[in-house]
Amino acid sequence: MLLTFLILILGISNLVNSQNNERSIIDCPTNVTSNNYIGGVSGLINIQTDQKSPNATVTWDPPVTSGNGTVTVVSSPYESGDMIPIGTHTITFTATDLFGNNGTCDFVIKVEGKLLKTYKSIYRNIKQK
Repeated sequence: MLLTFLILILGISNLVNSQNNERSIIDCPTNVTSNNYIGGVSGLINIQTDQKSPNATVTWDPPVTSGNGTVTVVSSPYESGDMIPIGTHTITFTATDLFGNNGTCDFVIKVEGKLLKTYKSIYRNIKQK
């Protein structure tokens, strides 16, 4: 009876340990939106700035996660709905489960200024004349 009890405890311990070592899975959002969406190619999402602003408001669905129990997700350096300035920005998500296991995913947003495109167009037109 004691041997059976020890085998049962060792079996449960191995089950828990195998769950503790399981990496949290995270899949990045596939629905990234903005009123000024230009397009996306190979993981790069192109967006223009908001009207009369040096920033673009960008939103996305939460990432899909799985892991051991509750999974906490942190977005860096921006959150969905933030104003993102002109430039190229990598948005990284980190998912961490109750045991400290984690996984990451990221996507890239490139914000282009509307005014800059207008000035370049005017310059080209003047230069051609």
